[in-house]
Amino acid sequence: MAKPRYSYRHQQIRAAWQARIDAGEDVRCWRPKCGRPLTGRRWHLGHDDWSDAYRGPECIRCNLEAAARKTNTIKADKAKTVTPRVQLDW
Repeated sequence: MAKPRYSYRHQQIRAAWQARIDAGEDVRCWRPKCGRPLTGRRWHLGHDDWSDAYRGPECIRCNLEAAARKTNTIKADKAKTVTPRVQLDW
């Protein structure tokens, strides 16, 4: 059963891909630098890194690496915009 945090649309798209995997279709991680074959149920439904658009099945490793890259980029951008404290020489 899907985790409740995933929308009905997400669950339906994942179920459709799972049916293709279960039927023996050669389904691979959508990331161009990866392309690992996906079998069983150990895969994520991947999406574009900067939008909510689904891209297709993705191996767990690629999904988690992409999430870490995005999080680190956001944190680095925030760090650049922080106003430095002004030191007063009294």
